Amino acid sequence: MLHLNTSLVLGNVARRRAVSRLPWRPFTAVSNAGHKIATDKSLKSTKCCPLPARRAAYIKRNETCTSSLRSLHTTSAASGPSGVAAKDETQDGGTQGLEITPLQSHASLTLFGRDVLVDKTVETLLNHHHVALLGQGGIGKTSVAKAILEHENIVQKFGDERYFISFDDLDMLDPLNPNAGVPWETFIRRILDVLELALPGDTRSLVDRLKHLSWKFQSNRIFLVLDHAEQLFETVETSTTATESSITIASIIEELATRETVTLLMTTHKSRLPETLKCTPVLVQPLDIDATRETFVSVYESPCDEGVLEPLFKDLLGVPLAVTLVAEVARQNHWTPEEVVKAWSEAKASILSTSAEDDTERVLAASISLALDSEVLSDAKEEAFDILRAAAFFPQGVQKAILSKLPLLPSGQSIDDVLFALGLIHPKDNLLTMSAPLRKCISTVYGADIGHSPLVIHIRSFYSSQLTPGKSLEEFSWLFSEDKNVEKLLVYDLKRADDTENITDILGTIYPFINHLAPHMTWSTSLEQAVINTPVPHEDSIQSASSQTRDLVDMKAVCLCGLGDLALAMQDHSKAMKMWEEGLKLSRLVDSEDGIRNFINRLADLCITLGNFPKAQEYLKETLERPIGSSEERALNFLALGRIKAYTGDPQAAELFDRVLEMAQDHNGPGIAKLGLEWRGDVAYHQRDHETARSCLEALINLCKQDRDMVRLFHALLALHAVAIREGDVGEAMKLLDQAKKVAMDEDPGLVASTYALTASIAEDAGDLDGARIQLKKALVEVRSTGMLETQGEGLALYLSGRLELLAGDYEKSKTLFQEALFIYRNLPEVSFEARILRALGEISLLEGDRKAALSSFRDAEKRCDSIGTHPDILYKCMCIDTLALPERFGGWESFLDGRMEE
Repeated sequence: MLHLNTSLVLGNVARRRAVSRLPWRPFTAVSNAGHKIATDKSLKSTKCCPLPARRAAYIKRNETCTSSLRSLHTTSAASGPSGVAAKDETQDGGTQGLEITPLQSHASLTLFGRDVLVDKTVETLLNHHHVALLGQGGIGKTSVAKAILEHENIVQKFGDERYFISFDDLDMLDPLNPNAGVPWETFIRRILDVLELALPGDTRSLVDRLKHLSWKFQSNRIFLVLDHAEQLFETVETSTTATESSITIASIIEELATRETVTLLMTTHKSRLPETLKCTPVLVQPLDIDATRETFVSVYESPCDEGVLEPLFKDLLGVPLAVTLVAEVARQNHWTPEEVVKAWSEAKASILSTSAEDDTERVLAASISLALDSEVLSDAKEEAFDILRAAAFFPQGVQKAILSKLPLLPSGQSIDDVLFALGLIHPKDNLLTMSAPLRKCISTVYGADIGHSPLVIHIRSFYSSQLTPGKSLEEFSWLFSEDKNVEKLLVYDLKRADDTENITDILGTIYPFINHLAPHMTWSTSLEQAVINTPVPHEDSIQSASSQTRDLVDMKAVCLCGLGDLALAMQDHSKAMKMWEEGLKLSRLVDSEDGIRNFINRLADLCITLGNFPKAQEYLKETLERPIGSSEERALNFLALGRIKAYTGDPQAAELFDRVLEMAQDHNGPGIAKLGLEWRGDVAYHQRDHETARSCLEALINLCKQDRDMVRLFHALLALHAVAIREGDVGEAMKLLDQAKKVAMDEDPGLVASTYALTASIAEDAGDLDGARIQLKKALVEVRSTGMLETQGEGLALYLSGRLELLAGDYEKSKTLFQEALFIYRNLPEVSFEARILRALGEISLLEGDRKAALSSFRDAEKRCDSIGTHPDILYKCMCIDTLALPERFGGWESFLDGRMEE
């Protein structure tokens, strides 16, 4: 369609949508504007709907499990293991055993011994200094940070623009991946979520959203607390696009720190921060003995002889987390001070031989042991420990609904209720998780091998049952809050699997997980490297390999296909190309006809998007010579071949698109028909067959209205507007622009800018240059206010602005605008636009008398045309509306192509 290179799509590059089941998805073409092409109503993708906010308080045992899963432990209706009473659904529950008392929220406790620290830190922050709170895990950094966040002076200065962003659930302590860090995409996504800037269905790249975030920080005074920031400065090896190659979390934080409107408070247990990050380090010391005593007594809430407890206070080393844990355990068990000291001595002795890394971790380990051995968890120590191991393993926590299947304690209370009351776990939405210091302690002291945990086995079964292909977004909604859990478990299982069939089964679970990420949750996954590292037989031995081994190879190829789709959704074209090329090799290895065609079609489509038409034609030639696939696939093959011929000026393109329309009428739904009409209208426009162009576009508009395909309708209206302009009907053209603007406002306000740009072109043709400047300024303001920076939208607005100033004779201003546009387009798959900008810069150099610079620009433009297989003399004659072309009076390009400039 005419919008392919002209509309201000503003970075709204739509994601690939999952449209089929295992083992292979049918090839789905993507237009050069990036819009996913549905071949039938049933294949049309839906926008990601927002999940309802889950902010409810912790609710005890009134939730039902979301699926009919078996009980974790084998129990009779009357009793559980070791005589623990099972839940009787017909009764209110027994009262035998020691009941827990209401939890005293540690978050609401007074911070004893921290007043001076809080006040001095607030003073530093208000004097325009960023602060990093340093100290060991469990020392109370997070509590101090929260107290600062609520300090009256901070509230007075920042009001509602105070944000607490925690990274304690990003489990970077995985022994299977010791060099892991937080991907910068995860960091940005977390900030966008907390600042409520993460819009459902937002198809912009994270780079564009980062720019939107930066724009917000320019206009608001903001106080950001980054909790557990040590997670953010680990090195993460990721393959990125050219635009993203230099992006790190450290560079993002450093950029934020330079903003006068932003004040940062970070907590970290690491004393070293990036040298370029200017902030004041503040060491959070252990509590002194008096503060330890006051904290313990405030939680314990019973009369006591503090002298009896003095040895305990010294043993706790001033670690606030250990102090509150021990006090809470003592309170819940109604221990006397003497009983507290005895129980502590036993707990301390039990962890002497553990692998705790330091004294602080040993104190925390003893506190956990104290809780597990206490009376409130009698006869359920193993189950309680299993819950803690699972909560430590899964970075996002464990579903409360799954834990509801565990047997109850003799008191009638659930095990997780008691663990919550003891302060070992806490609720987060519909999950139960634990603090980072406790997670690290459990993982270090008790190891990370959770393969035989009954609870983990049960959760694995649940995830496997849910991760099946073909499910809707609503059926996958649980994954939004548990994606990192699934990733970690799948990586864990894949690295430990040593049986071919088992590895194949795990890959079969990985595929639908990746398949879901691509359309709905476009961010990188740690599964990528795990899949790549999965060993397969050498080419020489594959012919004699067993069917199980060949199945493994085929399933790895399927996963690589999904990873390529995910990379494409993230606009990382080079990674998508790499994944699909590797997948194609594997499919050829096992002679998988479906797999070979699938990869060839994907690679051909990507090559077209990137402008590598010769390579795309090679792929399409092979797929058309292979055994016939579905009628839909063949139609899309001819469509892709027609696109290449249209881009390269081959008149055979019209014949191919006519064939696609015939196939759509005979065998396919409106999806193929819309594609055929779109491209046939394009070709007719460039052949100046306005009657055919109008007929195709009007039919396309009717189909789009029937299917509510609003984005395609928007572009069809713009294309029809171009036909009206060519025919000299300015009134009709303006009417079509108004209709397109209304569609954009209803569907995606970010598209409105394109209507301003095209209105500017009409004003320019009428000689109203000032009016054109006003409209182009509106387009740029619209682009930048929505955060669509350095996208096709901004680049095109700059190009049209440069063209306008060139026509007005302001060569210096024109050159600046074209150079800005060129910088943007060099990071986008729009080689033809690069060539047009270079040609324009050559014309300016020629007008300024710099023949050498003009020749250099023209040669670069010619090279760009050669790289995509487009002849330079049709640079403005194919897939380009009149608005983009330069008037004939700029004749340097023609002289260069004729060889006259060389003379």
